[in-house]
Amino acid sequence: VLTGEKIGGVLGMILAVPMAAAIKVVLDYAYPRPKPVRRIELPGDMAPPTERLPEVATH
Repeated sequence: VLTGEKIGGVLGMILAVPMAAAIKVVLDYAYPRPKPVRRIELPGDMAPPTERLPEVATH
């Protein structure tokens, strides 16, 4: 809004918010957010192990 006022005066202030909204819509269309990845549930015999393996100390 302040930049619009500096560039275009009162009219610039009035047009700054709709212009920012229009730019946001265009950028959202051009660069869509990635969709969340759906997690696939594994059957019981293919489930990952729940126990932690003992850690081996290395020097």
